[in-house]
Amino acid sequence: MIDLLARKVIAGQDRYHKRWHPMSVRDVDYMQQILEETADDIFDAPREHGFELVDHPPSWALEAWPWPRVYGRTDDEYEQAD
Repeated sequence: MIDLLARKVIAGQDRYHKRWHPMSVRDVDYMQQILEETADDIFDAPREHGFELVDHPPSWALEAWPWPRVYGRTDDEYEQAD
């Protein structure tokens, strides 16, 4: 999910273990980097990239993250435990 006014990726989902899971903050930041480097015009013409414009965030974007986080799919402080 991207915020067009802020030109920022604000949420996302990953599919693993046959289920959708919230993206970690690190993954959302990485998605932002990818868009800035390869498809910066997505913020100006999102429909041309297959994005749907909505007035409100989808329900999955408002749900709390599961706790404890799944090991290996978490933010930096937990990934550094390797």
